[in-house]
Amino acid sequence: MGLTVTIATDRDGLAGLYRRQKTYKVFEPLTIEGYPATVVAAARDQRPEGVCDVEFAVTDKLSISVQTSLQTADRAANPCGPTKTAATEVLKTLKAAN
Repeated sequence: MGLTVTIATDRDGLAGLYRRQKTYKVFEPLTIEGYPATVVAAARDQRPEGVCDVEFAVTDKLSISVQTSLQTADRAANPCGPTKTAATEVLKTLKAAN
């Protein structure tokens, strides 16, 4: 499994994602530990290939993207499950550091 975590401080948080939602191929709202989040795919839906990107906002200006790339066929059937788990752990770590 590949994992990428990106912290964006120069964006407009999840509000910006919602404003641009019609430009995404995938936009599925959800929550991570009570924070607003969404599964997004900008250019094409890569979930059938085992790739999932979850973005969540912790402030109006700070958003975090967690992307996983799964290699095994059984995990590729639901790549967003492990991505949501990873996003939850990232958020728990950030909360604990505060």
